[in-house]
Amino acid sequence: KCCIVLHMSTRRRMHTVPIILTRWGLLISISYAIIFSAPAPAPLWPHQVVIALILTSNLVLTWVLARGKSWQMISGWATGLDIAAVSMAIGVQGNVSVEFYMVYFSILILAAVIVERGLLMILSLIASAAYGALMWADLGDEVWRSSALLVRLPVLFGVGLYFGTAVQTARREQQRQAEQLNLERKKALAALTEMGNVAFSGSYPGPVLYELAGWVQELLEFDRCSLLVFGEGGQRGYLAASGDDPSIEVLALEVANYPELGPVLERGEFTEVHPGKPADLWDEVQENLPEDSPFSTFIVVPIKRSGDVIG
Repeated sequence: KCCIVLHMSTRRRMHTVPIILTRWGLLISISYAIIFSAPAPAPLWPHQVVIALILTSNLVLTWVLARGKSWQMISGWATGLDIAAVSMAIGVQGNVSVEFYMVYFSILILAAVIVERGLLMILSLIASAAYGALMWADLGDEVWRSSALLVRLPVLFGVGLYFGTAVQTARREQQRQAEQLNLERKKALAALTEMGNVAFSGSYPGPVLYELAGWVQELLEFDRCSLLVFGEGGQRGYLAASGDDPSIEVLALEVANYPELGPVLERGEFTEVHPGKPADLWDEVQENLPEDSPFSTFIVVPIKRSGDVIG
């Protein structure tokens, strides 16, 4: 018998053009709102400085994303800073009513919880129309003659469009990563069978197994991929190869020290162990880990032939 043990870490990347474009739309609408709300000519501080800062921020975001940073990596910080910046820009306008802030934060909440961007856009339009109706009820026909008031409506819609796109993009990226991981796992699992065949070819060709283990390790983005061969009724194990150490060919191990191997030896089951899941098994695994161990996820893949577990 033998099995493959994979020690995992995750990462990755995404398409961010919609983020940049919708953010430009939001920032330009905010800039116009600040310009129209300011007495002419607009004072250098805070109006023109705030406009310069918010427009420059999108150039910085574009530069960061172009340097390989994914939106998922920076979305938490970027979204928090964007909310603070937009709130400050709205405050710079002056004379912003309580109703506007209520609608503004309502749209932010909607953007965080609604999955469909189309539905969010409809609700953002409804919220903007509701704010327009509130202004008209308060100020009458003066609303429709004031560009300083009317320009706030596209700001509200821009808030919904941008933050909705940001949330939807993060969700799509998470789903894409899960689908990609499943696809890569299927490819790698096929390679594991080949590793088992090579391991049982009559000798232990260490360099070949090392290359195969390294390929699986890189494909799945795991920190380590190891091939274990069991003997003596599963009481003893032999480390035949490890994808991060070419010097290993055969190394004897005490199977009892590796509780994650139990389900494979006993029932031939694929096993995935995370902190606290399954709780009993993780507790056993943790007891046997060195204090400085960097690993937090263990996947044990059995290799079978004719119904029997051979690896």
